[in-house]
Amino acid sequence: MKQILILELSEQVFADIQRQAETIGISTEHLAATLLERKDSGLRVGN
Repeated sequence: MKQILILELSEQVFADIQRQAETIGISTEHLAATLLERKDSGLRVGN
């Protein structure tokens, strides 16, 4: 199942993610998704 999430990031945050992704050889999108999945257990929507 594929879902689309639009993120609004500062230029600095995007540049940091992009640099890290290039360093490990994956796409920026893949790294952002991986980071969000790892953080998922701490994310809460609403209250």
